[in-house]
Amino acid sequence: MPTRTQLVIEGNLITKTEVEEGESGGRRFRRETEVATVKLPELLDALVEARGDEWFVPRLSNGQIIAHKTAGSREVAVIEFAPAVRRIIESVDQSDPRARQLAFPWVYLVASFAGGGLSYIKPFFRNEPAGEVSAELNWSNFPNVYSDGRLCTGSVSGCDTSWPLARRSDWLAQMFWDSQFNRDLLSEHWDPSRKLATHPQSFAEWEQMSASDPSFVLGIGWRPAGTTIRQELDQGVR
Repeated sequence: MPTRTQLVIEGNLITKTEVEEGESGGRRFRRETEVATVKLPELLDALVEARGDEWFVPRLSNGQIIAHKTAGSREVAVIEFAPAVRRIIESVDQSDPRARQLAFPWVYLVASFAGGGLSYIKPFFRNEPAGEVSAELNWSNFPNVYSDGRLCTGSVSGCDTSWPLARRSDWLAQMFWDSQFNRDLLSEHWDPSRKLATHPQSFAEWEQMSASDPSFVLGIGWRPAGTTIRQELDQGVR
């Protein structure tokens, strides 16, 4: 009798089931036998370890990991965020922090870890999704970013080095979008980006343009960073 294997995802669990279908005594029947159950984060971590820096797309609650590489105690993950209007906290236009609803293109966070602890984060932009690790990256327009693309994170706490990569990446993504962007390092990436055609001149104008037409960000010619996802993977494990 023919059998097939199916995976059923329910909440945080994945169940492997053998399904047997056939006919007996002139009647059709279907029999399901549960073979094994595993937690989704454990399966994702096993996939990461097995595939190394190959392409894969485990979903996070915010964005998705699209590439990963390890070397000894070092590892790097690239997290992709689709274009969206996102809430961020800024204190660039004014001294008091203010929540803004801003449109973003495709955003890529390169997160490098050493011994499970965060080494650095680099944000990049693209106007199209990256379909392969050879995809070229553009500089973001975020303030608080050094000339080499590293985000000035200050003191970072709350990430447990024992967490699996998916959980650490999820935590990092949430921390990034919840952080406050201020006037530090404006001359590195924010000011040069304001010289680009159709780029907003302030966060207030950015919010207004986002409310009018969120897709405007996909028409900005972002500054090439001169690096690819593969190059960032290699650098992240050095």
